[in-house]
Amino acid sequence: MMDDDPELIELRRMKEELIHKVENLKNILEQRQTSANNLNSIGKKNKIDLPNDV
Repeated sequence: MMDDDPELIELRRMKEELIHKVENLKNILEQRQTSANNLNSIGKKNKIDLPNDV
């Protein structure tokens, strides 16, 4: 097996690129979940009890 095979080098590069993209997506999802949790918490704290006839 040749480590300097151009196809192998390209596959390794693509693998690293995909790993970075997945890590970035995981971070974005985590940030969105945190934002959603914060908004939910704020909504619960600021809940206004409406009369039943509204």
